[in-house]
Order: sequence, then C-alpha cells, then structure tokens
Amino acid sequence: MSRNRQTCPMNDRRFGAAIRALRIKRGWRQEDLATAANVSRATTVRIELGCIGSMNLNTLRKVTNALAVPVELLLPWHGAEVDLLLDAKHAALQEAVVAWLTGIAGWTVFPEFSYAVYAERGVIDILAWHPGMRALLIIELKSVITDLQALVASMDRRQRLARKIVADRGWEPASVSAWVIAIDSRTNRRRIAQHHSVLRAAFPDDGWAAKRWVKQPSSRLAALSLWPNVHPENARRGSATRVRVRTAATDGSPAATEGSPRGSRMNPFERRPSAASRRPSRPSDPA
Repeated sequence: MSRNRQTCPMNDRRFGAAIRALRIKRGWRQEDLATAANVSRATTVRIELGCIGSMNLNTLRKVTNALAVPVELLLPWHGAEVDLLLDAKHAALQEAVVAWLTGIAGWTVFPEFSYAVYAERGVIDILAWHPGMRALLIIELKSVITDLQALVASMDRRQRLARKIVADRGWEPASVSAWVIAIDSRTNRRRIAQHHSVLRAAFPDDGWAAKRWVKQPSSRLAALSLWPNVHPENARRGSATRVRVRTAATDGSPAATEGSPRGSRMNPFERRPSAASRRPSRPSDPA
C-alpha cells in the first residue's frame, strides 16, 4: 500500500487526505462513504490514497458531493494570469454589449450595478432601464458557461428582487426581463446543447427575439444567446472587424449575413427569422 502511495502525485495525495479527514469528521467508515456516493469501497480507498490520476471526474464529484464539498478545477497557469485572461474576455464582452445597447434609443445603461437587499448582495453585469416603457432589463454576461443550475437560480432570484433593487432610484418597472449573453465559443455551444431543454425552459427567447424586444420592450423577455467573440483589443478599438459572410441556415440552406463579425457562426440556440416573419404585415413567431 505504501508503494502505491509513493506513485501518486503529492497534490493527489493531499486531495485524498482531505477526503479522508472529511469522512472521519462525519463519523463515517469507508463503506459508509461508498454507499452515500454510490461507488465501490475500493474506489474510496483509492481516492483516500490519492491514486486518482486515471479516475473519472464524475466519480470524484460523486464522492465529494456525498461529503457536501463541491470539487473545483483550477488551472494554475502563470499564477493569476488565467483569471486576468477570463476577466479581459468578460470586460470585452461587456464593452461590446454596453456600446450596442446605448446606441438604441430610450435605454439608460448601468454596468456593474451593485445591490444589497436584505441578505442578498451582488453585482449585476449590466442593468438597463427604459423609462418610456418602464422596462427593466437584467443582463448576465458569461465568458464561459459553467454551473447551469446556479445561473438559472441566480437569474430567477434577481428578477424576483428587481423591484426592490431599483426602488431607491424611484423606478417602478412595469416589466422585469432577463437576458443571458455568452461568448460564442465551442465550449459554450456544447454546454448549451447538452442542457438545451433546461435552458430553453428558463430562457424561452433567443437572440433574435431579444434584439427585436429592445427596440420595443412592451412585454417580458427571458433570453439566452451567444455573442460573437470579441477580443480585448477589438473592444478597445470600438468593434470587431465586419465582413460579409455566408452561414448555413437552420433548415440546411445557405444564408448570406451582412455585417456579421469575422468568424461568426449561426447560434444553435437561435432561429434565424424566415422571410415571412420579417414581413411587416405579419407578426414574428415567438422564439
């Protein structure tokens, strides 16, 4: 057994020692932990020894969840530079969305809007107010979509608290809307596709509906969409380079798109409006 411990990396052994300490603190045997996590006792033994190099991440999460301790993945690349890199992408996305929204008549935009309502404290990435329509819009920006459950729960909580959040400003919203905007990346597309039903139930509107809505916010919006990846240097210059590109429409036929940022692709969570839905004489179908 000691020979097996020596073959396990030091960080893995520290992880295993922490799992063992948490188990003992609960008064559990290894069999108890295995039962609670729905894994074999041999698996718990291997984890506590720190031999987790070839172990499935889902298995590790089952064990840590049984101990009520979520496992977090960290990338110690150049110290804190990973956080700075993610912050730069988030800031570039925020700059692009704020610049776009402030260009639409009627909206007053507040980036990084902090609030404190009873025990609830937080910061809203972008809060937008349309006094003419008394419409309040909460925008959450995501460079990387991670915890879907936390995202849905936090947006629901903010919408319910919204009227209290803005009460001290004298605003009385007739409607409170939510829009989650994520950077268009392969990772975000994959996660949206994996949880499509849950996300569609929470955010039934798409980007096309949101862009129509901001011009006439007479109803409630709950949207999720992807925003073309904006690099920090492009955000500082004002906008991404724009070219004419051709993308595949949702029905499989090619469709030309003018004014799309370079490298943009159709959002699988959005439906491009059909020719009929774009005619003024007919209202657009709900997304």
